[in-house]
Amino acid sequence: ENLRLQLEETMLHPPVRRNSHPLESQLILSQSLEWVQDKDLADPTQRDYKVILKKFYKWLNGNGEYPDKVEWIDTTKKKRNNKLPEKMLTEEDVEKLIKTAENPRDKAFISMLWETGARIGELIDLTVGSIEDRKNGKKVVIKGKTGARRLPLVSSVPHIQNWLNNHPDKDNPDAPLWCRLTGRKAGGEVSYRYLTKMLKRVGERGDIDKPMNAHHFRHSRATYLSTRFKEAQMCEWFGWVQGVPDLPITYT
Repeated sequence: ENLRLQLEETMLHPPVRRNSHPLESQLILSQSLEWVQDKDLADPTQRDYKVILKKFYKWLNGNGEYPDKVEWIDTTKKKRNNKLPEKMLTEEDVEKLIKTAENPRDKAFISMLWETGARIGELIDLTVGSIEDRKNGKKVVIKGKTGARRLPLVSSVPHIQNWLNNHPDKDNPDAPLWCRLTGRKAGGEVSYRYLTKMLKRVGERGDIDKPMNAHHFRHSRATYLSTRFKEAQMCEWFGWVQGVPDLPITYT
């Protein structure tokens, strides 16, 4: 019962119970796994959610065994720093992705995701007013886990400016920076799901055989900057807690 309540608080909507129809149970399982994949979660956190999900369906099964629908889910622990250097995204990869993106908004998002290395949750909440003009470029105000931070923008400025010029509500500082372009919800904030699918789609079109998710962008950018920044600068840039040992090292 505790497992059920824990999952209902996060990803099971509507909730699954022992008397749920098998098709409903399967649908909600698929939605729950998609929820985990769509979030910008570190590998250990993804594993934790999957472990809880498998245990819940084991309880739901009622016979002490994992049902076939969840037995296949991989919950093995991954070794720390097991990402090969050749799998890290490079500036050349990002340039290719930007060229492949379909519209000015997506080009601007990819370029900012790379330059800032920000969490997707930090970027998705940006508004038009989050972008500030400065003498030699722009700054973005990001509100993260450790408070707000202002990051200077250089390489992404042309794409961001082009998107702002085309933004349907560019004169409204409270408008979502990454807004929907079409449909009934045009002008509203884009979803996590759209952005994660967009990254995968652009990666496939660009023929880039590397992990294509926002967390990997952040990991790759931190690896890239770790040879240029000191530890205190890394913490400030990426919104890590100052003084926590080895945080930047986990990205190298």
